[in-house]
Amino acid sequence: MKVEILLSTYNGERFLESQLDSLLHQTYKDWVCIIRDDGSTDSTISIIEKYINNYPDHFRLLPDREHVGWKESFRRLIYQCQAEYAFFCDQDDIWNEYKIEVMLGCVKALELDGTVPVLCICDLCVIDESGDRVFDSYWECKKEDTYDFWPDAVFYNSYPGMSMAMNRAFLDVIRPMPSEMPHDWWCTLNAVLLKGFYKIPVKLGCYRSHKGNVEGLKVLGWRLLLYYLRCINLPIKYVKESCRMIEYLIDRGDLQRYDPNRLQEVLILYKILKRTPILRKIILLFSRHISPTSFLRKLGWFLFV
Repeated sequence: MKVEILLSTYNGERFLESQLDSLLHQTYKDWVCIIRDDGSTDSTISIIEKYINNYPDHFRLLPDREHVGWKESFRRLIYQCQAEYAFFCDQDDIWNEYKIEVMLGCVKALELDGTVPVLCICDLCVIDESGDRVFDSYWECKKEDTYDFWPDAVFYNSYPGMSMAMNRAFLDVIRPMPSEMPHDWWCTLNAVLLKGFYKIPVKLGCYRSHKGNVEGLKVLGWRLLLYYLRCINLPIKYVKESCRMIEYLIDRGDLQRYDPNRLQEVLILYKILKRTPILRKIILLFSRHISPTSFLRKLGWFLFV
């Protein structure tokens, strides 16, 4: 199969059928959706089985149903992937009918003979639980339209997995991958170090934002700093996860595949972050190092590092 759509489900009965229907409406038809359920206790499995029975060529359910959390669930899906191209899929979003066709075309145009690792992302509109539009552009509401991938992807996870498409060469780069780490952030970090990350400035899906993360998406301007002050564990969590990913990259080896200049910058930052808290802040204040593009993210990151 040329394209595999990697879908992790967990108690998704409310929105799952809308997502699966949007996959069936794709203009590009040579795909199969590989589903891993994370131990659902609602009617999710019966919904999946209905689609498998009706469309056996398009949907497959993995036998593994251990409840391991969404991070590990996607990690296991990535290890299962055998296709030439892969897309991540969330159970509560909706895809534009041209999503696979457009993104696959972009990946193919950039991969040359298939040996160049490529990760493409598209923009999205944001909808609420009722399906009403909240924001016209995911990038604009998070201010990601004005920032480059580098070096921001080192510091926080900006782009949801459902906006991503990749080729086999890129899948080979991200495997093996660390446990308990967001799959989309891991992909983004690898892509920026490879210089193989590309934006498609077209909205090709609807990202469903539930009550909690709708508020998070509305955090702009100086409210970002106030948000950090209220959620002080968030930037600390980001720093720890960033360190874990960089450490995993180092331990895994094969560093020669990455852009040497960007890799060197990341290794310098990693050595700084391994210092004691006080010494770390002093070095960060007076030394040359990469930092988030946004001044407010830079300030919030420094305050809580």
